[in-house]
Amino acid sequence: MVSERSLFDQVSKPSRPAPARGKVAYLEVAREIQQVAPEILQIYIREVLPNRTRPLKLYGRKHRARILKTMLGHEVKMGRKRVQCPDLVTARYLKVFGELGMKSIELPYDPTRTARLVDVLEVALQRIAVETQRRFPRPEERLIRNKLVRFVYHNIRRSLYEASRDHA
Repeated sequence: MVSERSLFDQVSKPSRPAPARGKVAYLEVAREIQQVAPEILQIYIREVLPNRTRPLKLYGRKHRARILKTMLGHEVKMGRKRVQCPDLVTARYLKVFGELGMKSIELPYDPTRTARLVDVLEVALQRIAVETQRRFPRPEERLIRNKLVRFVYHNIRRSLYEASRDHA
């Protein structure tokens, strides 16, 4: 038996108001921001996957990756996990995909190829951050910015996994 109170709550709830005229749908904004930096997927498909690579396991969660200099080279610290790197170029490459939250990636054997790609990949990630900051500049919109960046990174990750699976 339904109580009168719960029935009243169900009936009296107003329908959702129409979105304000100046607001843009969340998914539209995410798609537009993702279009700001399509280079990540394009570079991975055209420059990394067709060439000789080796698989490398990463943390698998979106973390702020940091590059640490050690006596044996460099390390990329993602959360609690550290990945040893022989040189700074490889560390920067891993940092990009660590920030995206990839579980595993393909690392080119040729470090000169990696050196050409890493600048473009870093700029693409930076453009995503700048664009979300431009669209949501106020400090109280920080949660929206973070959620939007996570959503865009999730879409990029999914596209990269599909590309890797289709290439294999």
